[in-house]
Amino acid sequence: MTCQHCKYYDEEDRWGRKGYCSYHRRYFYPEDDICSKFEKKSESGGCFLTSACCEYKGYADDCYELTTLRGFRDGFMKTMGGGQVIIDEYYKIAPVILEKINLSSDKEKEFDYIYSVVEKCVSLIEKNDNERALTEYIAMVNVLRNKYLKGDL
Repeated sequence: MTCQHCKYYDEEDRWGRKGYCSYHRRYFYPEDDICSKFEKKSESGGCFLTSACCEYKGYADDCYELTTLRGFRDGFMKTMGGGQVIIDEYYKIAPVILEKINLSSDKEKEFDYIYSVVEKCVSLIEKNDNERALTEYIAMVNVLRNKYLKGDL
C-alpha cells in the first residue's frame, strides 16, 4: 500500500517493524485509511509538554510518540486507581510549566530533555512496563515543576 502524501510509508522502524512512516513518525496498518489519517488532528489533546517538544522537533500532532502517550493516558492511566487525579493535576500545571519554558533561555535544552523522557516512556509502554513509564513521566514533570513553579501553584 502507498500513500499519495508520503513516499516514506512502509519503511522499517529501528526495530524492523513494517508500516512505519518516518515523515509522519507513526505506524499505519493495511486496514487504515492512510490518506485521511494524515489530515486528521487528534481529538484527545492534553499532552502539553509532549506536544510542545514534538512540535519543537517538527513532528506531526499524530506522530507515534504522541499517539502512544495519548493511548497510554486514555487507556492505562484513566483506568488505574488515582489515574484521573494524576491527569487532572497534570492539566493544571503543565500549561504553566510550558509557558515558563517558552520564556526561558534554555527552551531548546528543556524540550530535548522532555523528548528524551518521552522516548524512554514510549519504549517502556511498548514493553508493557506501564508502571515504570508512568513513574518516569511523573518524575520528569516533578523536575520541571520544581524548576519552574517554585510556589506559583
